[in-house]
Amino acid sequence: MLPENDTHVEFNTIPDDSSVICIIHIGESVCASHLGINGYHKDTTPWLKTVNNLIFYPDCVSSAPFTDRAMITILTNGRRDFLKTSDPKYLPTSPSLIDIFAQSRFKCATFWSKSNLSSGSTPVFGAIVKVLTRSSMCNYGYEENMYEQIEQIKDFVNKEGNSNKFLLIYNEGSHVPFRNYDKEQAVFLPARPAELLTDRPQDDEEVAETLTNAYDNTIHYTDSYMKNLLTSEHLKGKPVIYVYVSDHGEYLGGKDKYWLRGNAFDSDFYRYGACQVPFIIYTSPEFDELHPRFKDAIEKIRGKKDMQIAHEHIFHTILGIFGIQTQYYDGSLDLTSESVVPYSGPHPSRDGKEL
Repeated sequence: MLPENDTHVEFNTIPDDSSVICIIHIGESVCASHLGINGYHKDTTPWLKTVNNLIFYPDCVSSAPFTDRAMITILTNGRRDFLKTSDPKYLPTSPSLIDIFAQSRFKCATFWSKSNLSSGSTPVFGAIVKVLTRSSMCNYGYEENMYEQIEQIKDFVNKEGNSNKFLLIYNEGSHVPFRNYDKEQAVFLPARPAELLTDRPQDDEEVAETLTNAYDNTIHYTDSYMKNLLTSEHLKGKPVIYVYVSDHGEYLGGKDKYWLRGNAFDSDFYRYGACQVPFIIYTSPEFDELHPRFKDAIEKIRGKKDMQIAHEHIFHTILGIFGIQTQYYDGSLDLTSESVVPYSGPHPSRDGKEL
């Protein structure tokens, strides 16, 4: 259980009416190795590769192969394996980022699919969502097409005028069965979502190809979503910072023919690279120039893009960028800090070998 959201917070970097828009986008099941900007042989990220001021960490190490646990590590000061240990240093003891930004006088809203917010979600996930978003003014949900979120974001941004805003986005992205893309404009063919392939084994080469193509189409679709969101009229000319990270990756065949996350025990999860996820930061020129701290923080993060990082760095880095002071901040996990240290736990190397 997280502490009450009345924690002491100090934020005096910018006025309350600076129109800052901070977007945290938690993606779903995206392997860093399947991004074109990370050297993948398919061009799954055609828009991202055109963004000159993008900061891209190629293999952030996910904290868990399950969304709910990963989300806690991303949005609080909780550490990986917090469910497996009694050591208090691993347990989440902070409010969520949404709580902290709300106390910093940001208008907060969250954007999900309706299935995440309905009774159809698992009780555990629903409870976690409720706690993490308790300071959100609005919880929006889309039906099937995640592009609906962009219109919902437009409505919220326009409604709240010049106030500073914090937006949390979560959509189903590349979650199995890999169906979240436009079937009529699929780029990688032949492709069929996993739910249509239950009559044949996944180690069949043809089936493996259609599964992988479907998965890669979902990443291409997410790239298009990012483009449509970040180039939209309602964000144009505003000080925007956008942070994207996936909750975890997926098994996609490989030498032992593991697929999806049915085999996602810790040793296998690390060994085969399903824990390597993309971490992306984009800032508009208006954000960089709004306050000297912002520009300096972004340059410091850019200078560490070859550092091995993990989900645990995100909470503290966001606080560091904005200069939000709270007792839960840890400079050793803040990429804007000179005292930051790399992640040193188990992970695969970039050539696929286990370290």
